[in-house]
Amino acid sequence: MSQMEDSNMSNNKIEKLNHNLLVELQLLRTAVNGLPNLIIGPALTEIYRNLEPITAATAQTKTETATLGASLNTLIDGLPALIKNETMNAVKIEMAPHLQTLNARIDNLSAQFSKNQFSHDLEFSQLEISALSVKPNRSERSQPETNIDYDPEMVFDQLKNFKPDLYPVWEKLFTAAKASYIEAPNFNCSTWTSREARAFRAYVKLLCRGHILDIGCGPYADPVYLQGLPADHLSALEPLDLVAEPWFRVTKGLNEFIPFADNSFDTVINATSLDHVIDVERALEETARVLTKNGQFIIWYANIKTAPNPITNYDGPLDDYHLFHTNDEWFLPLLDRYFHTQDRKVFAASDTTDNVFACLVPKF
Repeated sequence: MSQMEDSNMSNNKIEKLNHNLLVELQLLRTAVNGLPNLIIGPALTEIYRNLEPITAATAQTKTETATLGASLNTLIDGLPALIKNETMNAVKIEMAPHLQTLNARIDNLSAQFSKNQFSHDLEFSQLEISALSVKPNRSERSQPETNIDYDPEMVFDQLKNFKPDLYPVWEKLFTAAKASYIEAPNFNCSTWTSREARAFRAYVKLLCRGHILDIGCGPYADPVYLQGLPADHLSALEPLDLVAEPWFRVTKGLNEFIPFADNSFDTVINATSLDHVIDVERALEETARVLTKNGQFIIWYANIKTAPNPITNYDGPLDDYHLFHTNDEWFLPLLDRYFHTQDRKVFAASDTTDNVFACLVPKF
């Protein structure tokens, strides 16, 4: 039994005794009601004198009980913190060897990252130096025109009819991505601030030729990897409304429904846009269709090694902007269905992610 319970019991006993004495006093008053005041007065005085120590003891017990209760409450309030501190100390002792291992791993990763970053910077610089003297490879053909039945107002209706169940999900992601491009262009668009985008510019310049189609040039219509290419040989496909005046021809459209005839372009470029489509198989099929027989598909994508296969294992969007992420485990076999690989460069960004530049030619 706790001290608080002992104290409460004592207090209750005293109060009960006090109550009984008061009852007896009342009975006594009734019994002697007819006696002269001379007799009653001294008797009552003696009774009240006997009650005084009991009343004082009751008051003292109440004070002690309140003090004890306050102390107990303070102890109870501080108990979780005490337990937490003891638990944390135990956890720290138990985790100390693991923390040392983790810190060593972090140091190793930091060193590896610095090594990879230096290696990447060197490779990127070599690409840019190689591209300095490259001149545009022009075509004698006129610039491809959009299909006769092309209607920019029907772009999203086509996609909605193509994938009616998935379209509402894709539309929500598309809207979120649109806001991110406007709010943070340097982070989400291929600008000069991106080391990878500048390196891809050199890669494109080294390999592209003839009439060029860029799929997903962005709302600013001025990605760094297109700068320096001849405007009269350059077309772009972009579903977003433009917020700047483009210096080359931009057509409103989607990768799944490219509004150009078969064999229209000598080069198709896709820079980190393929993971925004609703159907990656359809997008690749359309890309191969509009390329000439010896045309080139120049792509930059992220190989995220943990990303699931959206074709066989789709379980909803992976984040606020993407239905899926590309993973070479399933993406390379899919590319191989439509293209031969001419060139491929891999730049490790982390243990789980690579930046990949590749040049592919259509199989059919």
